[in-house]
Amino acid sequence: MMLHAILLGALSLGLASFAMQDHDADSSSPKEPLEFELVRPEGMADDQSGPVLIALPPGGQDRGMVEAGLQRYWRDEAIRLGWTVVSPVAPDGQRLHGDNLPRVFELIDQIEKRFSVEGGRVHLAGVSNGGRTAMELALAQPERFASLSLLPGIPVELDLDRLERLTSLPMAMYVGGDDAGWLAPMESMRARLESLGSPPARFTVFEGEGHTPKSLSGKTLFHTLESFRVHSALHDFHDAASKADGARYFAHFADGAIYMGTDASERWTVEAFRAFAEPYFSKGRGWTYVASERHVYVSDDGQSAWFDELLDNSSYGVTRGTGVFVRSGDRWRMAQYHLTIPMPNDLAKTFVEMIRKDAAAR
Repeated sequence: MMLHAILLGALSLGLASFAMQDHDADSSSPKEPLEFELVRPEGMADDQSGPVLIALPPGGQDRGMVEAGLQRYWRDEAIRLGWTVVSPVAPDGQRLHGDNLPRVFELIDQIEKRFSVEGGRVHLAGVSNGGRTAMELALAQPERFASLSLLPGIPVELDLDRLERLTSLPMAMYVGGDDAGWLAPMESMRARLESLGSPPARFTVFEGEGHTPKSLSGKTLFHTLESFRVHSALHDFHDAASKADGARYFAHFADGAIYMGTDASERWTVEAFRAFAEPYFSKGRGWTYVASERHVYVSDDGQSAWFDELLDNSSYGVTRGTGVFVRSGDRWRMAQYHLTIPMPNDLAKTFVEMIRKDAAAR
């Protein structure tokens, strides 16, 4: 891995003409592209898919703050786990939110054109003033982002009704317990998001700490970001099944993976499960399971993850899926999936007796 510091204009020849078309309303001079620092896996081809994080710096958001943020939170874990991190520098004496927000979107556009972004969406994070910028970006175009992390972060103007736009966006929120100006607004945001039916944000309060919690580490941040990647993989896994997309569905499995169905006999290798599923998929017949609750945990070394989820299905009602993911190259792949039908304890003896009678009859 290596750290690069390059100008946006150096990314591609097309940027020069793009920037030349971007004029202030009362000026004939083009706006300069934003400068940024880039952490990129050494030797990684531009067309090789991988996770990309836009990391917005705190304070004055100048190059010094960019470097401080990379050193404290992002660089080491990004290098270890294979992330691309882009951290933009604000123009002199300005901030990245407000009038410069369109320029941040322009930077994201160009990063997405230059690199193959996993899932087609970048992750977004911001520290303090960077958290303000991140909130404004997410509120403006939430569909552009894979996740939002605030360390801490609140909108420039806190309008709780605007948060309805973020109900589908995975979020992590971090704040010091003694951070009087930021703790209460962030607690209000969390409560509002939950009232809107949003999946619970990962909300961490560092008791006894202030605006820059010393206990918040890059490892903590990237563990959460990796869990968001697993969430995304599971969502795509179920979406592929519902659309009978066998190629996309089975691409989520690792070599040697095992799938276990609801019947005790259904312990399949990937090859056996594919042989079972393909006749259905080939006729456009899939199966739809929609997650209503999910928990993901990542190992300390970031190389494996496990999960449990509750799912709704029109035929089987509430089901539960559990399993394990392993890191394989630049993505997470499923090593095991187990689908079960949770049984109320009061009904367990009745069902067990029915199963025994059925087994005896066979």
